[in-house]
Amino acid sequence: MNTRMPLARTTLRKLLWLVLALPVLLVGAGYAAYKAQYWDDKRDVAAIPMPVTDALGESYQKVEYLEQGWGPAQSVWFYNITQGSDLMPYDFFLALRQENSDKLFRDNANINAYRYLPQAPTHHNPDGLPVGFVLDRYKGKNYVGLTCAACHTGQLIHKNVAYRIDGGPAASDMERFMLDLSRTLRSTLTSGPQGPRYQTFVKDVLARGHYKTEKEVFDDLATFNKRLEAYTFYNE
Repeated sequence: MNTRMPLARTTLRKLLWLVLALPVLLVGAGYAAYKAQYWDDKRDVAAIPMPVTDALGESYQKVEYLEQGWGPAQSVWFYNITQGSDLMPYDFFLALRQENSDKLFRDNANINAYRYLPQAPTHHNPDGLPVGFVLDRYKGKNYVGLTCAACHTGQLIHKNVAYRIDGGPAASDMERFMLDLSRTLRSTLTSGPQGPRYQTFVKDVLARGHYKTEKEVFDDLATFNKRLEAYTFYNE
């Protein structure tokens, strides 16, 4: 009895179904990935007040958004989507402390002093980075970088309310931010292996689990210190 023909037909049918199903699966996966980008709509949760009057005499109790034809999910996506900018290792930015203080450089009050916009943690921004400061993964390593949203999210304060304008010009002082960040990184490096500042920084970076040894941390610290110094020198 010849069974080759039925077997061939069965195999052919399976291949045909696979060919027909593959585009559907790809479209479904693409749609799911697209929807996942806009799943986080916690814009109001992320927008935190700054109630303490700062050095410029400003404060605000709440944030409101102008009606601009898009919703909270699109705003959150714009604030947190990477654009390939790698300013420095991500763990460095999270661990770095201010040059003349034990507070973190990314402390909300310090970020607000440069007029970048602090945020609370959300699903797409679990570490609560400021608007336009994002995680970027490149060649197996994590970096923090700035996006268009950092410089193109405006804010006007009136009667203790901050009105957020997506796409508007920011009031941020990038030059002073970069100079202070560079100086802070350098002071951490030059405090030396026995310095409390350096030791605290290394301990905090290693605790995040992406660096295995102090030497790895030191090598990247030296590299990015030079990179930031060069950037600030040529852009002054």
